[in-house]
Amino acid sequence: MKKYEMLQNDTKKLPDGKILYRIRALRDVCNDITKGTIGCYIEKEENLSHEGFCWVYGNAQVYDNASVRNYASVSDNATVNCNAIIKDEAMISDSAFVTGNAVVDRNAFVGGWGCVYDDTKITDHAIVCDYAKISGDAILRFYAVISGRARIDLNAIISDETDYFTVGPIGSRYDFTTFYMSKYGNIEVCCGCCNVSIDEFVKRVKEVYGEDTKYGQTYMMAADLARKQILSK
Repeated sequence: MKKYEMLQNDTKKLPDGKILYRIRALRDVCNDITKGTIGCYIEKEENLSHEGFCWVYGNAQVYDNASVRNYASVSDNATVNCNAIIKDEAMISDSAFVTGNAVVDRNAFVGGWGCVYDDTKITDHAIVCDYAKISGDAILRFYAVISGRARIDLNAIISDETDYFTVGPIGSRYDFTTFYMSKYGNIEVCCGCCNVSIDEFVKRVKEVYGEDTKYGQTYMMAADLARKQILSK
């Protein structure tokens, strides 16, 4: 028996013309989802499995080829789209955004205004929250927490909080810069639209700002702190 129905008289139209449908439980699913419980918006049945206890709550939206499976939940004002997969006992809540080919599973959590893009995998109780952004082919695992305004991109592999370091506002743009461990064993840096190795970052800082300016010195001090934080284990 199907777990829910899509209400044809309660819809939401997205800017690109897609129509999303609010759902209603057709049977008891778990303690807080009984027959008649109203859920949130999906585009098609492939977005939410009829198996397991998975559910989409509040004003959350799941569409495109995204899917929510097993015991996972999407709630509040969260959005999951493109080819993203939310499964096992993962939770997406608040105003979080999960897109691309991202996978969130195994009790992982994405909340706040956290954004997960591209081929990122968030797993094993890891947490993304606040305004953090995870993209590229990054992997976040083992209870690691990415918070604040951290931005983690290509090749990242984060297993605990000492695998990354965020500093800011800093530099001529008074922006946030994140240093993180890559899967190749070196430190990479997200700074503005730049994503390079820490050695290349220091080289560019010297070329642009010099070594005796405020911006040059603060960037190089941040790089030195990042090396101590991430590589000294």
